Amino acid sequence: MNQLQIPEGAQLIASRIHAEIRALPLPNTPSVRAVRRRYTQQLRAAAPRFVLDLADELLGRYDHRWVAYELIQAHRPAFESLGPQDLEALGRGIDSWWTVDAFARTLAGPAWLRGQVPDALIHRWACSPDLWWRRAALVSTVALNVRSKGGQGDVPKTLAVCRLLVSDHQDMVVKALSWALRELVVHDPAAVRAFLSQHDGSLAGRVKREVWNKLETGLKTPRPQEAERTTMNSRGGVNIMELKEAILKVEQIMYQEIDPIDFYRCRSGLVVVDRSGIQRGQVPCPFCGELAGMGVIEVRHDDGRAVYLDPLLFHLAEVGHPITDQDVAGQLLVDIMQDA
Repeated sequence: MNQLQIPEGAQLIASRIHAEIRALPLPNTPSVRAVRRRYTQQLRAAAPRFVLDLADELLGRYDHRWVAYELIQAHRPAFESLGPQDLEALGRGIDSWWTVDAFARTLAGPAWLRGQVPDALIHRWACSPDLWWRRAALVSTVALNVRSKGGQGDVPKTLAVCRLLVSDHQDMVVKALSWALRELVVHDPAAVRAFLSQHDGSLAGRVKREVWNKLETGLKTPRPQEAERTTMNSRGGVNIMELKEAILKVEQIMYQEIDPIDFYRCRSGLVVVDRSGIQRGQVPCPFCGELAGMGVIEVRHDDGRAVYLDPLLFHLAEVGHPITDQDVAGQLLVDIMQDA
């Protein structure tokens, strides 16, 4: 998909899509997706190669990554034409959890599920020196195991990728490894238990904790016993344990895509978590130096109350670092998350 070979028509349509998105009064996910859907309808009869060229132009020239991915996903002949070279071209520039997850959940994983790309391609990504391609390999396994997306559970393929990354303790890879194993629990808990036992000495503590929790309680982060919560110290009227629990619940809703509304927003009960404010890059934790995400996450109740979170809070809550009044409106978050 060399840019010099992109048909003039694809360039023209890409420029129109870009112009329409730029002209939106509020360029949020629903409004941008409305533009994408309109063009999806116009492109129903387009040749697969034309749609791939259009997506390449949107990605390479205008950085409309998820719009490009959704155009392909929504055009069945274009999606079914994807091969290894196409996928790797469309994955160029992945450099954050959201770019990786958009690529792996929308294109790479589903294409692998359909047999359009070989296992060897995913294994090569898992051995990449680039952490984001390693994460892409793990997130691609999710499609094999999520029933709502057509996955029927593929233990051998999933565990083959996981084995390649058991000793990788980079935070974004660790989180993806935990995710991959937890999605497999519903299909073959015995295989997951055996994997944890076999690799106990190599796996990151987070992976072992979250996956064992999933096996034993059905939840990544089970609710603490009431007695444990009431013995925790309070700060400014906010129970610290309840606050950390609320923060981790936001993370669970966001990363596990509980009741997704669209690519950026997920609902749980009366609460919507919007991750569209996540930015590229990472920032170091001020306490330990561990890299964490950056940007803003909106947590909004249906009654209009809202709290805005820095992704760094997930790391602070998981590790047990201090969380201050300047970090988050703690009591409001706890109150909102009671209805999630």
